[in-house]
Amino acid sequence: MKYLFDLYGVLLKTQTDQALRNLEEVLGCGPELWPVYWQFRGDFDAGRVSEEEYWELVRAKLDLPTFDVVKAIEVDYAGWLEEDPEMVERVKSIKPKGLLSNIPAGLARRVLEKHTWLQEFDSIAMSCDIGVEKPNSKAYEIALEMLGATPEETLFFDDNEANVNAARELGIQAVLFTGIEDLK
Repeated sequence: MKYLFDLYGVLLKTQTDQALRNLEEVLGCGPELWPVYWQFRGDFDAGRVSEEEYWELVRAKLDLPTFDVVKAIEVDYAGWLEEDPEMVERVKSIKPKGLLSNIPAGLARRVLEKHTWLQEFDSIAMSCDIGVEKPNSKAYEIALEMLGATPEETLFFDDNEANVNAARELGIQAVLFTGIEDLK
């Protein structure tokens, strides 16, 4: 069996409520930010738009006044860097293992610098590097190729139901991840 892991909601924690409020404060808005934030995130994660283009799309869609884009980027990325220590420890003994994550390039750089344990993975497929994001089937195909795995011999963990379903459609055994007990 070969293992493929999502990053956020599995190995790293998703943004806290405080991190969400911090970004709202920088942009000068409230919770109306989040549907728009995610609306353009696929293109951002896959590298089809730059950091500046992404934040301009968000600003324009919400009709916000100009804000400090550099600060928005830093505050946003800061909210995505906390690991789940139990999961990190648990996956260290799992071999072979790969990573498949939807993540923009600037955040990917920060994650790889901070979380050196990711170097222990046999393959790392990040949407910003492969040009396509989950749940697009091409993302899984690339990740499997990088891991040297077939769908039938791969067990995939992701906290997003659409991503799990897309993996299953390709014949990958997939688990909707809710916590460390799902690894047993």
